[in-house]
This record gives sequence, structure tokens and C-alpha cells, in this order.
Amino acid sequence: MSSLNFTKATYDINTETVTVDGNTFEFGKYWKSQDGVLDTEGFWDNDNNNFIPKGLFDEVTGYIKVD
Repeated sequence: MSSLNFTKATYDINTETVTVDGNTFEFGKYWKSQDGVLDTEGFWDNDNNNFIPKGLFDEVTGYIKVD
């Protein structure tokens, strides 16, 4: 069984960049803006090199819920 390896991250929808641990890099927005999904806050999936917006269901990793 593998453990999930996530780091808190932010996304800038104007510049399409992700910031993780103080490092910013380009990352194209692939999700639709919708109720319950935050475009600017989420997690960086260190194993799959992917930004997952808070509230989004991701087919690879499953539903990410943060209280």
C-alpha cells in the first residue's frame, strides 16, 4: 500500500502558475471552475506532478477533502 504525498499549494488563474514551497512554475489550468472547487487553493501531488484544486474529484488520486 502506498501513501499519498501531497503538499499545500496555490494557483494563480491569471498567470496559470502554481506555487509550492515558495517555488513558482507554469502549470496550465485543466479543470472547470465550479461550485465547491477552489481555483486558487489546493495541493500539489508530488507523485504525479499535478495540482489538485481543493474540492476537485481527481480520477487518479480520489476525492481530496480538507476541512
